[in-house]
Amino acid sequence: MTNLPLPDTYERLITQVTEQFPRMKKSFQRITRFMVQNPNAMAVESVKVIADQAGVQPSSLVRFAKHMGYNGFSEMKRVFQSHLISTASSKERLESFSNEVSSESSNSTASFLQSLVTNDIAALNDLKHSISSEVLEKAVSLLQEADTIYILGQLRSLSVAYYIRYLLLYLRQNVRLLDSSGGLATEEAELMNEKSLLVAVSFRYYAREVVDIVEGTARKKIPILAFTDSQLSPLYKHGTCSLVVPGAGHKFSYSLAATMSLAQSLIVSMASRLQIESSQEEFNPQDLLGSSDPKVLQRISPSKPYHFEQN
Repeated sequence: MTNLPLPDTYERLITQVTEQFPRMKKSFQRITRFMVQNPNAMAVESVKVIADQAGVQPSSLVRFAKHMGYNGFSEMKRVFQSHLISTASSKERLESFSNEVSSESSNSTASFLQSLVTNDIAALNDLKHSISSEVLEKAVSLLQEADTIYILGQLRSLSVAYYIRYLLLYLRQNVRLLDSSGGLATEEAELMNEKSLLVAVSFRYYAREVVDIVEGTARKKIPILAFTDSQLSPLYKHGTCSLVVPGAGHKFSYSLAATMSLAQSLIVSMASRLQIESSQEEFNPQDLLGSSDPKVLQRISPSKPYHFEQN
């Protein structure tokens, strides 16, 4: 049993298990990883089902609960139930609909599309409530204040990294993609200094080079904006600002809709902070959501977009 206060809320419980995770035995680490990534299952499923999905024995769940200071698993489960009632009712309804689609439809392309769209809607719905406004404002400030932004993502996160770079180049020229295709991403990362910002994107299973670069960057006290999937992620603990994206798990069927939307919202917010030339007509930064008109994009200051720089 820990000597810490009883974690009577979901947030306190997740904070405590995240801090203790490196010192836990393997079965407790499996439970911790499962509960962080599947809080709704912890609220509604039986001990046996949770144990099977987490890859542990049911007795391990009971021991884990007592280790965290609860009288038993049922008491810990009530923490997840309270969290579910307060934050995830719409998500649960969507997941229920997804299950109905799966049970009533054949393995057709249309049924897979319905299931994926339903899951994306659930993830986007959850995204609205899972990241505080303070964290979002901090992320935008990091993007705005950096002299040079370096962007890093590999494996399934590579598309997100390219998209962030694409959006940022509308607003500023000093954006660099740490591209691993030439085998020089680690070497290029050495060019960063304390006025730079590393934007790192990685989900389980985390690309080894991404983790290594993030750890090296953190040792140099260079700011890091991390997009990841869990408080247990190796990126999360090193991030100056870490954004945990709902639904960004490691299964093949998980899409990146929520991650893309989050990235886009930060850059649109960044655009709204930038000074707009007073001689131009009124400008709405949300025009960036769909505009590729150079006349619109060149109205962003202090620097012209890279795409439309004139020689």
